[in-house]
Amino acid sequence: MEMTTADAIIGRRSIPFWRWTRDALGTAGFRFAVLFVIVFGVSVGVLAASIWEQTEITITGEMKSAIASDAVVLSARYGESGLLAASKAVQQLSNITSTRSGLYLLVDHENDLVAGNLSRWPSGVTDPHVWYRKRISFSSRKIDGLLRVYDLPEGFRLLVGRNTDRDNRILKMLQTEFLSVAGEVFLLAIIGGAMMRALLNRALADLNGVAVAISRGDLSARIRQTRRGRELNLIAGTINEILDRTAFLLDGVRNVTSAISHDLRTPITRVRMRLEDATALAADRPDLIESLLNASADLDRITSIFEALLRIAEIESGARRSAFRKFDLTPHLLNIVELYQTYADNSGIVLTISRIPTLPMFGDPDMIQQALVNLLDNALKFSPQGGAIYVDALMEGNFLAITIADKGVGIAENDRSRVGERFFRTETARSTPGSGLGLSLVVSVCQLHGGVLVLDDNNPGLRATIRLNRGEG
Repeated sequence: MEMTTADAIIGRRSIPFWRWTRDALGTAGFRFAVLFVIVFGVSVGVLAASIWEQTEITITGEMKSAIASDAVVLSARYGESGLLAASKAVQQLSNITSTRSGLYLLVDHENDLVAGNLSRWPSGVTDPHVWYRKRISFSSRKIDGLLRVYDLPEGFRLLVGRNTDRDNRILKMLQTEFLSVAGEVFLLAIIGGAMMRALLNRALADLNGVAVAISRGDLSARIRQTRRGRELNLIAGTINEILDRTAFLLDGVRNVTSAISHDLRTPITRVRMRLEDATALAADRPDLIESLLNASADLDRITSIFEALLRIAEIESGARRSAFRKFDLTPHLLNIVELYQTYADNSGIVLTISRIPTLPMFGDPDMIQQALVNLLDNALKFSPQGGAIYVDALMEGNFLAITIADKGVGIAENDRSRVGERFFRTETARSTPGSGLGLSLVVSVCQLHGGVLVLDDNNPGLRATIRLNRGEG
């Protein structure tokens, strides 16, 4: 069975907290807030990654530039003045390494130390003109170094590098700061997303309230316009114009229906009175009396159709809201079942009702009774001899659910969505008396009370349930 609007409303009032949370997380406002957090977070993340990358590139570039500069100077010294001059230059640079973090090593063709501040050649550092990042020993401790090998004449080799521990600490501090800022940014993004969600909900709350009022038949509701939010004001103005036009057209249709019904009621009543007079005068003509009685019955059916149309128009116009009051629906329901009990017994139909609890209600008792009478009358009309009808009622949160189930011919699934249409009759109902307005009135009464009519298969038969909002009851 499809979830109806009333089902959804009932569910929100009675479902567990975790399901309510799941429904709240699925709202458009929450998704918009999450999207805002994601976009904001990704933007800040990209910015942080860009700053990190540029910082690392700058630091590494400066170190590589310094290493290449030292290598050029030392290679030139070797080429101009020989090994002794080069070794002295290497030793001089090694002696000031505390300020420059420089790493130097000059070895011969057998890897024997000639000069430098490294005790031995690092393992794995072999190819010239390749940048190496290695964990090496320096002054009895381990450090991270950026290294490069340069080949010199006569089999000598020069290793030039930089101690990257200080730069690594800078990058680590920067990373820590980024993580700290990321937490703050994430918190700000959540707050911003919540504010955006609140603004969106606030902007849509009035629209939703108007939509709910219109769905309940109140076409006088309009969206409030303010000076803030020009785009929303334009949308609100357009929707209000549509509602004004719709209300005008519907009022015209209702007025025409009401006028026709009122105008025809008087002549129909006069014709019926004349038929009664003619029946009295034709006492010796049984055939004429039968025709006159049939004509009177036809006029009664026409009158009942007009009265039903007037009631539906009255309900849809909202005029029946003035008759709303607090009452207990239980005795009314029991009286209706008792009223039809004799008819059911004479028709060989078993009519039973469950134990009904107290059903407090705020609404129009006459209209609700009429809706229940229509449903029960239909159930009896389409139930075969020996059939059964079951009536049940219960409270579901802020709603009342009243069910009338029979074992009759039922309603085809593709016809159930049309039962609220005026004068619509199913193929199985065309051979039985009726106007096709009974269920239309039931649907209108449900809408008047913020409820819905739900039709299901009773296997066999029909299970009709009306769910009504208890309102202030």
